[in-house]
Amino acid sequence: AVGQSVLLSVSCGPRFDVSQSLLQWSVKKPDSNRILTYNNGNMQATSGYQDRVQLYPNGSLLLHNLNASDAGSYTVTWAERNGQETRGTIQLIIYVSVSEPQINISKNSTPHGVLTMSCAVNEGTDPSFSWLKDKQTLREDARHQISEGNSSLEIINVTEADCVTYTCVVSNPISRKSADRGISGNV
Repeated sequence: AVGQSVLLSVSCGPRFDVSQSLLQWSVKKPDSNRILTYNNGNMQATSGYQDRVQLYPNGSLLLHNLNASDAGSYTVTWAERNGQETRGTIQLIIYVSVSEPQINISKNSTPHGVLTMSCAVNEGTDPSFSWLKDKQTLREDARHQISEGNSSLEIINVTEADCVTYTCVVSNPISRKSADRGISGNV
């Protein structure tokens, strides 16, 4: 998550000793950018990473104070004194927590009026939407239709049974938020 730390862990083998190797970490986003090089006990981190990285003796990299632009494909390359070179890649996804959802309501005035509730968030990586009706999972039927992506709910030909509280739940792998909206007979 943004602002936190992540350990990019590698397993270089039981005899691996970073002090006996040339090691380099880089990230591809979209170009390859070197993060750090370690050679003969000397670690050189590039600009933007100097105060945010920590290298462990096994070659793993701890990256502090994550931001959304840190997402990418991280590659570690190490060459041992015998000349053997090994490479490993880790895909890093950075999630931003979802913000409080907002529910907007619109109604058309056709004879079979359609009430549409749209749910949106201002922030959040890969938000997933779902709907509850009176705290129960809303099941689609001929009159209750959920749009692709689940961010909108349409109620066709609103009846008194539809005049309850609806909840939009928005989540991603690191956060979950919800908002309620009551429907009354004079919507």
